[in-house]
Amino acid sequence: MKYALFLFVAFFLFGASKPEDDVPGTKDRLEEAALSLSYAKSAKGDTDRLKAIMADAYAAAVDLADEKPLFEGPAAREAEALLFYAILYNESGMRPHIERCDCTQSDGLDCDQGKAAGLSQVHIEHFQGHTKEEICADRKLQILLAGGVLARKKAMCGSVKLTIGAYNAGDCSNTDYAKRGERVFQILTRAAKVDVRLQGRQWVATPHEEVAMR
Repeated sequence: MKYALFLFVAFFLFGASKPEDDVPGTKDRLEEAALSLSYAKSAKGDTDRLKAIMADAYAAAVDLADEKPLFEGPAAREAEALLFYAILYNESGMRPHIERCDCTQSDGLDCDQGKAAGLSQVHIEHFQGHTKEEICADRKLQILLAGGVLARKKAMCGSVKLTIGAYNAGDCSNTDYAKRGERVFQILTRAAKVDVRLQGRQWVATPHEEVAMR
């Protein structure tokens, strides 16, 4: 009986811990990564907003951890936040008026002729029962919906690169967008000191060795 109680306590204390709990300095390194792309369109110098966007991306990754996790490993939630941020960057350049869905013709046919909403430019078929007004008023919701799209595309495409391409194209063939998105994701992971590797069909994210040794 005492042995069973010990196992229960040990599981509660250690087994229930989230992957991101094991990675030191998560917030600081994610903020550093966000600012590594501070040259985004209409976002240069807007450091507080960029940090807030990354914080929302990380919060969305934590919320989706039990439902639609994209990555495995001790830096899984960090990697998901970085991928979400890369998608936002590619889709909207972090422009505030696109977050509010106040699009113009120069933003690409008024945000895909009204079919796409928010920083993640999620399309109407992926609104998951939400109205466009709800999405345009809630940045974190924009990211959560994008996470759902990425999970579905991952199952179809496998690799991070092709999944990024499929987010934009719908299938796994958009190599130009995939290359650009992967380049942004690599910039972010380097800044945040996170390694991502493909193991079978799993995306495994770990902290760089120098981070793990702190």
